[in-house]
Amino acid sequence: MSTINLESFFKEKNFKKSKNMVVFVQSYPNLINTLYLINNSFLYEKTTVCVIKNINLYKFLDSRKSLFKNEINILFIDDDDVSFKSIYHFFSSFTNLKIKIKRSLNKLQFINSDIFFFSKAFTTLGFYLIKNLKKYNQLVHFPDPGCDVYQLSDSKPNGLKQAILLLVYKLLYGKELVFGNAGRKLNTNYFFKISDSYFYKNVNLSLTIEDRKNLQTDFTLDSFAINNLNKFSVVYFDKDMLRDNLCDKSLYKNELTNIFKILEKYINKEDLAKKYKPGRTTDLNKKIINYGFLVDDFIPAEFLINSNVKVYLGMTSIAMANIESGNIISLVNLVTYLDPIKKQRSIDNLEKRKKTTVYYPNTLVEFENLLVKFFKN
Repeated sequence: MSTINLESFFKEKNFKKSKNMVVFVQSYPNLINTLYLINNSFLYEKTTVCVIKNINLYKFLDSRKSLFKNEINILFIDDDDVSFKSIYHFFSSFTNLKIKIKRSLNKLQFINSDIFFFSKAFTTLGFYLIKNLKKYNQLVHFPDPGCDVYQLSDSKPNGLKQAILLLVYKLLYGKELVFGNAGRKLNTNYFFKISDSYFYKNVNLSLTIEDRKNLQTDFTLDSFAINNLNKFSVVYFDKDMLRDNLCDKSLYKNELTNIFKILEKYINKEDLAKKYKPGRTTDLNKKIINYGFLVDDFIPAEFLINSNVKVYLGMTSIAMANIESGNIISLVNLVTYLDPIKKQRSIDNLEKRKKTTVYYPNTLVEFENLLVKFFKN
């Protein structure tokens, strides 16, 4: 298939677009999808972007509004967690959450709109909203790049505890919510997804991964970039190993400190940029590396990828996988995982997603040799 624009794609698929556009987004991997659609907002009379449960993503999009070619309305929609601490806490939190998401829905008065959504899996509130907005609108699924490596399908609860949990979430967000299967074991016990039966019956237009890539062939994030982020020779993409209980606290702090002591021999302290996952890291984790520039949480990792960077460092992440050219060093073999199986799953994910070579030094000596090699170039 040759490169095609969104309007031509609609015609090719015999899809009659609506008057307005609504975009539901809940994670940074879908930033490129969101900005691509914003860039095509001229096709519609009015465009609204609804950011689900991700305040940092909302802050970023709101900070870029002046760069949008058309006026875009950006909303933030949040919910809470159900507490299972006691029967009282459960019923109280369940009732309050039910009221809160209903109020959020009532604020969204969309009619004659194409509702674009990306998250077929790893979604609860997003599904609740698009399901209840379907009646007077059309649903368009734009595939989530973060799920490209998965073969998603419906799954059943594993035991009574999961069955009860699923029932609770069905009562909250919709009976068509199910557990998902990614086609292989993940480092999470379960995740929710939209059931295949609902998806194929109710989604008006579903793009393939190939469709998405083809549409975005000539699209870049350059016009939305933030100044002064291309001055670093080393960029570190963090993964909070302590928050996720992947490593022992004291041992990990010592191992990471030793890694960055070696790096400090080859760069000035201000040449390091530290990017932590927005909303998914702790202040304690941010203090382990005691030098370098701390990048604001809301700034997307993609804006730190540029030709001035000599070395990219990290454990495993989508940010590392999105680097198309450059020297990438994964530190996973230099820290001690509590569970080697989880470590291998993370490596497998990165290897499936990567766009260029990733190096995995097994010792600090190997790590230093790579630094010497890359800083020479």
